[in-house]
Amino acid sequence: MTPFFANYGREPEIERTPLEAMNRSQEAEVTAKQLKNLHEALRRDIEFMNERMKHYYNLKRQEAPQFKKGEK
Repeated sequence: MTPFFANYGREPEIERTPLEAMNRSQEAEVTAKQLKNLHEALRRDIEFMNERMKHYYNLKRQEAPQFKKGEK
């Protein structure tokens, strides 16, 4: 998925024919819903990957040693 698609819900077009005024409103509603669903799916994917990275990081993590006064 490209960043452009994530932002606009479509791939960029070199040429685009103008739409009729009536169709724009309907298309805008559909596009807005699709974009909202896409952003929600991306948010879930990012949360999943963050949890996954956290899990694997914590597997290798060690507690810091506790030093006492006078220890070398």
